[in-house]
Amino acid sequence: DDRTIVVASSSSVLERDRHRSQLAGCNDFLPKPVDLEELLNCIQTHLNVTWVYETVAPVIPREECEIIYPNAGELKLLIDCARIGDIDGIETEVERIRGLDTQYEGFCDRILTLSAEFDDRKIFNLLQEHG
Repeated sequence: DDRTIVVASSSSVLERDRHRSQLAGCNDFLPKPVDLEELLNCIQTHLNVTWVYETVAPVIPREECEIIYPNAGELKLLIDCARIGDIDGIETEVERIRGLDTQYEGFCDRILTLSAEFDDRKIFNLLQEHG
C-alpha cells in the first residue's frame, strides 16, 4: 500500500480532538507528551513492521568501583534528558560526566546500563534520588 500514514499529536486528549483528527484524514492520534512505546506500537501497526532489537550486553560496574554521584549541578542536564526520554542525550551527557573525573566511572556505567535497556524512567528516578 503506497498511502501516506498521518499521525496527529496534541496535548489535548479530548475525544472531540481525536475525532477532528480522524475527520481531517489522520490515521491515528497520540497524546503529548508522546510515549516512546506508544509511538513505536503505532508505527508497527500502521507500517506493518516487526522490530528487531539488538542484544546488548549490559555494562556492569566493577565490584571494586564505588558508585559516586556527581553534584546536583552536574546532574541537571542529565535529569532533563531522562525526563523527556532522550536516550542519546543521556548517553552524551554521561560521557561528558565520565570525562570530569574517574571517580564517576561506576555511576556512568550504571546509567549506560539502564540506557542500553531504554529505561529512561529508572534513570530519572535514580537521578532524582541523588540529584
